[in-house]
Amino acid sequence: MAPFRFKQFSVSHDRSPMRVGTDGVLIGAWAGVEGRLNALDVGTGCGLIALMLAQRSEALRVTGIDIDHGAAAEARDNADRSPWSHRIDIVQADFTTHDFGGRVYDLIVSNPPFHTETLRSPDAARALARHAVGLDFPTLLGRSARLLAPGGELDLIVPAQAETLLTRAGAMAGLSPVRTTRVYSRPSKPCRRVMMAFRHSNEVKDHTCHIDEMCITDEAGQYTEEYIRLTHDFYLYI
Repeated sequence: MAPFRFKQFSVSHDRSPMRVGTDGVLIGAWAGVEGRLNALDVGTGCGLIALMLAQRSEALRVTGIDIDHGAAAEARDNADRSPWSHRIDIVQADFTTHDFGGRVYDLIVSNPPFHTETLRSPDAARALARHAVGLDFPTLLGRSARLLAPGGELDLIVPAQAETLLTRAGAMAGLSPVRTTRVYSRPSKPCRRVMMAFRHSNEVKDHTCHIDEMCITDEAGQYTEEYIRLTHDFYLYI
């Protein structure tokens, strides 16, 4: 991956470099921030997505929540070192049980942990972070639906094979997909990830969903124009 940066903020500092993954970059750049005022980043990890959302919209206040103490501490540190610290709050708590005090959000974003038995990591902390022990898709979408303000949007990135499961979980929660982007690492490879935007089903006319595709690189391994267009604000050299 090319060197990564935020406007006026380096992701590397004296203590340790921020962990930057392609999935986080994709959903952080793709999420629909226009017209939004309050965003929730579920499973914020190091705070990457929360920071990207804050950079993309000066009107947006972002709350990042993570069950892991270490991750929440790192996210708080990264947010504090950024130019947007006054608009980013980090909460160390369990998303499934945390009392949000009646607050709702017009944008909820997550790069959710993969809940697939065959992908389980032998390391407990890594398994908790990557495989959503206690946070499967029905739980994630059901809880998000209750926290989503009228007219709000839930934006997620998941493995391509989970698209049908996610759509079903959305239907159970009263959410319908309105945008879907299928992501390929390169044209000759199978679909790798899917980004999906959901809204309350009663707000979606005819339950229409705009579907498109994008490749991260071409067959020569060079970033495609569509990937550059989506993410250019976040790379030093791209």
